[in-house]
Amino acid sequence: MGERSRNISVSVRVRPLVESERRRGADGAVAAWAVDSHHQDRLVDQRTGEAYIFDHVFGPATTTAELFEASGCEVIESFCEGVNGTIFAYGQTASGKTFTMQGNGKTDGIIQLAVMEIFNQINAHRDHMYMMKVSYMEIYNEQVFDLLNEYGDEVKVLDDLQGQLELRNLTWRQVKTGPQDIIGCLEEGDRRRHKGETKMNEISSR
Repeated sequence: MGERSRNISVSVRVRPLVESERRRGADGAVAAWAVDSHHQDRLVDQRTGEAYIFDHVFGPATTTAELFEASGCEVIESFCEGVNGTIFAYGQTASGKTFTMQGNGKTDGIIQLAVMEIFNQINAHRDHMYMMKVSYMEIYNEQVFDLLNEYGDEVKVLDDLQGQLELRNLTWRQVKTGPQDIIGCLEEGDRRRHKGETKMNEISSR
């Protein structure tokens, strides 16, 4: 995640066991890893005692809103000042990426919280002029697909004359009213995503 104070910030979130894991009596990540109560940036492997240091470590009780406030909000503030920023989740299937980024219908994810914060920043800077556009694409089997295109057409990735990447044929939607414009694009694109099932999907928190 890009921030003003440094280029990359890495946060770790330890998720709680889901119901299917509890029924199987699984130990899971909660038993194997622990947040150091004296150093909130350390994740301790309870099997070996080794500690790993990150910018932030969040335990199972941490809400997504708390996570965003601590490690994502500054990215949005910088973004609204013209600095490029990226927030992404990485982990194996069923580790909680979708829940963290998109929520579950009852709880907002990072995306919804980021969208709301963008509009908070806009409302706080009425003396600035903003124009907002949104796109939604998917990288699948080394191909890029436009999820806001009715047919999910492949996007051509090219180099322009300045040596910058150009995403040809990618749909951009202008945000005209408010946060729901962006959330609507997210929901529309989600219906076109490629979805593959594995055994790990069966215990996914989604």
